Amino acid sequence: MMKNEETTKYFELIKPFRGITYSTNFRTKMSDIICPPYDVIDEKMQEELLKKSELNYVRVVLSPFGHDHAKKVLEDFIRRNILVQSEKEKLYVLTQSFYDGQNNLRESVGIIALVSCEAKIFQHESTRPRVIEDRIELLEKTGCNTCPIFLVSEGYNIRQWYEKILKQGKLNLLFSFKYNSTEYGLDVDCKFFETDDFELIYDIQDKEFIIADGHHRFNAIKHVYQVKKNEKFFMAFVADESSGFLVLPILREIRRGEEKKINLSGDILVSKNHFHSSSNKFDNPLSFLSFQNSDFLFFFGDNSSLAVNIRKIPEKTHIEILHEYIIKNIPVEFEHNMLKSISKLLRGEVGCSIIPKPLSMQEIWSVVKKGKVLPPKSTYFWPKIPSGLVLNRTNFAQV
Repeated sequence: MMKNEETTKYFELIKPFRGITYSTNFRTKMSDIICPPYDVIDEKMQEELLKKSELNYVRVVLSPFGHDHAKKVLEDFIRRNILVQSEKEKLYVLTQSFYDGQNNLRESVGIIALVSCEAKIFQHESTRPRVIEDRIELLEKTGCNTCPIFLVSEGYNIRQWYEKILKQGKLNLLFSFKYNSTEYGLDVDCKFFETDDFELIYDIQDKEFIIADGHHRFNAIKHVYQVKKNEKFFMAFVADESSGFLVLPILREIRRGEEKKINLSGDILVSKNHFHSSSNKFDNPLSFLSFQNSDFLFFFGDNSSLAVNIRKIPEKTHIEILHEYIIKNIPVEFEHNMLKSISKLLRGEVGCSIIPKPLSMQEIWSVVKKGKVLPPKSTYFWPKIPSGLVLNRTNFAQV
């Protein structure tokens, strides 16, 4: 087989691309230009990002003036060479470094590439039609993948490949930047590279993927691509089990008064024990991961705390059991930031705050391969992928 034929064969499902990035003149200012994924940006943050820089990428992913304005911003940035397209196809590499709950420095790593809609991709959380419609409109207006879908594959290929080409000097640093993770209040240091080394692609072509973040965008892509028959590839951040990301829990908050309906009795429980939750354990919001051996931690407004273990039910995760037995028919709100949730308890705004033990990757794979969908907000893959690193112009692009 000729080399070009072999390359074409291996690029059937995953391939490099000519990414569009902020040009050299602006790469020292990326900390002011990048923004969080659109779904964690509230109105206050949106306003702060708009003030941070006239080039902040929030004008594209979540313009307060609508998607027509986002298209005009992209057209303007490209016309003025603020955003430029690579002359050659590249793979892009993102590293994110942060301190965990034991004050250890950790680094997550993954690639940004194009992935085919024909790849085996599992979804594990339910979606909302209104949000999908919003992302459909942005994609149709711009014809660009403005943010990558966060995919996780099985295996341990990525870090080994990254460390190898880093040692070989095959990574070209485009820019570095910092941001504060608003949901946890943690500082994250990032580096963004490009490379011509495509060896990793050959190793992961036949992998299966879970959507870690981007269910709504992925469904928008599938909808639009069914109409735009000349496109089947979308931009994705691809990680695997060696990449160093965390799967974190999202807290369940029960309104004051409703906590009396929580079912913490009966055959479903193995044990429930009071524990002392001194505040110094939570100086770093990731600290609780180091001592949470129970299925759930319950914090109540009367300053009491319970560590709860439940009996396992075949084919069900502990989070499914929580919703189907313990807090069944009780309205819940979701909160990422544990410190913020505990503050609500102290102010009497919340009657109970529940921290589920994080699902393992093995549990998540088991769920998706059975075709099941978890309750909303069952997983939170962190750190998230900042928006504004690179975008992909599709074959039907309007800019």
